Amino acid sequence: MHIFYTISDLQTFLKDKSKIGFVPTMGYLHEGHLSLVKKSLKQNPCTVISIYVNPSQFNNKNDLKNYPRDEKKDLQMLKKILGQNDCVFLPNEKEINGYKSKSNNSHYRLFCIPSHLKNCLCGQTRPGHFEGVCEIITKFLTILHESSAFISLRTDRRINMYLGKKDYQQLKILESLIKSKFKNVRIIGCPIIREKNGLAMSSRNVRLDPKQRQIAVNLYKELLNAKQNLKTQNVKTDCNVFPFTSSKISNLTNQIISNLEKNPEIKIDYIEIKDANDLRKISKKTKKIIIAGAIFIKNIRLIDNILLRF
Repeated sequence: MHIFYTISDLQTFLKDKSKIGFVPTMGYLHEGHLSLVKKSLKQNPCTVISIYVNPSQFNNKNDLKNYPRDEKKDLQMLKKILGQNDCVFLPNEKEINGYKSKSNNSHYRLFCIPSHLKNCLCGQTRPGHFEGVCEIITKFLTILHESSAFISLRTDRRINMYLGKKDYQQLKILESLIKSKFKNVRIIGCPIIREKNGLAMSSRNVRLDPKQRQIAVNLYKELLNAKQNLKTQNVKTDCNVFPFTSSKISNLTNQIISNLEKNPEIKIDYIEIKDANDLRKISKKTKKIIIAGAIFIKNIRLIDNILLRF
């Protein structure tokens, strides 16, 4: 595998590549990240993994400061699976902030996140977070579209970007960004990878002690219970009658919250049940539901979700 620290070196390496798999990460890799990389390796002749802890998507300075980092370990993990046509991009903040597109193209324009995707779930308590995500992804994709620092945008280059469904709201927002700004990019959403006890894998899990890990898995258990509740309700209802009334959804959400609050070490950020297609309120047109939540255990924030089709 190749390792690049500058944009110009990365673009020179990619100058002849017409199809690229891209896996954006903030490092401290785990099996969840590696599942994205492995899928990209199977589907693309060249895979690029970025490792960059993006300050602009942290609305909490302490969260940024405490975010786990281990570049040496990350590279050791990637070295085992990447080949000679693949690379790791490790820019520093100065390199990213100093980047200016050499091609005056529409990809670099400001993207306005649709309100129905932004003003729910994580967007309610993390102001500026998704704007920061969109900004860095726009930069990365523009960098990947340019063949080198001296050559204009390559309109023939195809990029497959791999994202995990644990950050489901982020996935939907970036799908909207790609549809608006990048014709040659396709997003591939990949399943949540879980630890043996069901806890969704996250770089932040390293900050949990064994007791906290057992407490954290309660979020997943409650989401599972809610899913089963909705599935049972759907089976018992005539298929011509929409079973999920607003009161039913509200009661189920409150039940999840009530069960989680029984543990004093859990602080709830949010629990929401939404239409998984557009994150709007559930309606008679809904075909897929997302049951999502975020909790704090001490100052460690964890998210999870479960999807339900009916």
